[in-house]
Amino acid sequence: MQHVTSEGIPIRRLDASLKLKEVDLTLTDGYVHLVRFIRSDCLLNIFGEKFKVPKEVKYEYVIATICTKIHTLQVRLDQQLVTTFEYRIPILYEHE
Repeated sequence: MQHVTSEGIPIRRLDASLKLKEVDLTLTDGYVHLVRFIRSDCLLNIFGEKFKVPKEVKYEYVIATICTKIHTLQVRLDQQLVTTFEYRIPILYEHE
């Protein structure tokens, strides 16, 4: 929350009665920021996908940023870029 607040990132809260099928999940160009704790296995878990990160971030909270325009995942520790991964996002999304 400190990172989100300091960056002025708007937070949308969804109504508890909302059904996922009613939400348009199409992503526009932008960023998705996630805070993750890195355990001893040095694996960053992003929505079930696992990425091996450097040992320097073991037992640390990192900011993982998905850049939707350039299809990358950037991992930062204390504002410093640690590593970058390719992160392909499907262009088309169908909801049932």
